[in-house]
Amino acid sequence: MAEKTLDELLADLNPKQAAFLRGLMAGKSQTDAYVEAYGCSRDSARSSACDLLANRNFRPVYVRAMLESFDGLIDGFKRMSPVILRRVGEILESENEAVAARVIDSILDRIGIIKTTHQEVSGDVHLHFDKRYEDV
Repeated sequence: MAEKTLDELLADLNPKQAAFLRGLMAGKSQTDAYVEAYGCSRDSARSSACDLLANRNFRPVYVRAMLESFDGLIDGFKRMSPVILRRVGEILESENEAVAARVIDSILDRIGIIKTTHQEVSGDVHLHFDKRYEDV
């Protein structure tokens, strides 16, 4: 039996589940996507979103959609990398050191590098790779 396409999997979702998935794929938090899709309170949405993500019928669709979306995202980053690098360079060379420091911290955090500062006499800064990114 052939594996279902993403479109076929999406057709199996009800309209509210599909709206929730679209919200997640647009980068919304689980809570925000659930509130928007189901029109409920934020308190109710927190646990309901977790329940839906664990649902054996919804989860495979979510995982497949996110993986296919991730592949497209990577291709987009490859095309935009010169623009991104130029802009990061401009920020780092700016006169505002606080902004440059926040940009560096954010980039390091997002790629899984943890910065630790030792309060010893040397004051060295050490970078450690998060285990999740060792194979990248």
